[in-house]
Amino acid sequence: MITLGIIGVVAALMISLIIPKIERIKNASILRRAYSDLAIYVNDFAAENECTTKLTDCWPDGGEFVWKFSEWLYSKQKFIEPNKRCEGSPNCYTWFRYKQNGQSNGINLGQIFSVVTPYKSYYLESPTGLYAYHIAVFMYDNYYNIRGDFFKARVHIVTDMKYRGFFENGFGDDGNGNKTYTPQLGRNMFEAYVMNSKRILPNGTSLCSGIGGSWAYYCHPLDTSSSGNCSYNSGDYTACLQKVIDDGWRIRYKY
Repeated sequence: MITLGIIGVVAALMISLIIPKIERIKNASILRRAYSDLAIYVNDFAAENECTTKLTDCWPDGGEFVWKFSEWLYSKQKFIEPNKRCEGSPNCYTWFRYKQNGQSNGINLGQIFSVVTPYKSYYLESPTGLYAYHIAVFMYDNYYNIRGDFFKARVHIVTDMKYRGFFENGFGDDGNGNKTYTPQLGRNMFEAYVMNSKRILPNGTSLCSGIGGSWAYYCHPLDTSSSGNCSYNSGDYTACLQKVIDDGWRIRYKY
């Protein structure tokens, strides 16, 4: 009995070590696929709309690009918009939320309106069911540039479909009585940007350095110090997509 007890304890310890490792591998693999797909989708969308050089050749307004691109993903690429249940209901307000390390309730990123407007944010699940994009306007940074290349959209990639981040009317459910889970930045949600040149940049890229001075709201270069912006010590995981790429599409940091 003692031997069996020891074996049970060892097995439990091994499982506690293996499961997080599997989760990291899975999330990093899905992230790589979603990031690559995003680049393909943006270029295909631009080609279909004859945006040969820059996105502003076709969609000069930042909010208009977000709306048109999201609608294209939904109608042409068969992405799924779970929030369609809100269509036609003026009292249905669904927020997309995420968490930093140690937070309990999460942070609101934007309201996903039922009415189509240029400045709503969009949550779209991939046809494969592997990942989702939360696509939004980049706020004031739409008016700033890095080496002449303007931001056109802010995209959060969710790599675990359990974590949809929906809070409807302030409650932690999806409107149908199903509990939702808020994704954690740097763990199962990562931030990227669609540029006017059709490039996709990860949050954490060195190109973010010095953008608009204090007006650079979201994009920051990766800080590799022990208390930098993708570290357990700081609890700040905003630049983790760049770190995952630098580490060969692996999640090696603690969260």
